[in-house]
Amino acid sequence: MQQFRGWCLPAAAHVTAHLFRLLPGGSCAFEIGVYMGKYLSLLYHLTGRAVGVDTFQYSDQQVVLEQFQKTFEGAPGLTLVRSDSQVLTPADVEAMLGCRPMFISVDGDHTAKPVSKDMHLAESSLGDRGIVALDDFYNRQAIGVTDGFFRYVHEGGTLAPFAFVQN
Repeated sequence: MQQFRGWCLPAAAHVTAHLFRLLPGGSCAFEIGVYMGKYLSLLYHLTGRAVGVDTFQYSDQQVVLEQFQKTFEGAPGLTLVRSDSQVLTPADVEAMLGCRPMFISVDGDHTAKPVSKDMHLAESSLGDRGIVALDDFYNRQAIGVTDGFFRYVHEGGTLAPFAFVQN
């Protein structure tokens, strides 16, 4: 994971790895907002099967893919998709992975309406007893994420927070 640029504090990585031990074997992961792939590299390492969706307007998809291939000996089981998460459906997510993801990272657009929509997508796509990680919740520099989460709840979202980890 250290070969990848981006943000993921060690505590967040440790908590993520611990949470994965609670999931059934053979789980797959889905990430909205790849940037340079740091967190996705952890998810891929833990599952061996992951899809990352990003517009790649702030990073180069090919550079990210090459880093995965170099780090993970070709990275079989990894797919990077250039797309706006706002147009995806749960059926799209399942088709990309070949399974319902048990772990979803939401780290795309950091404004309220897209965050709410990404959370609804995550809820509808998630496998039974799966986990959604929402990046930058309570980050003073990304207040749209917090606003978006509470909009999601106000709109009837049923995912319930159970842990908070910085980063």
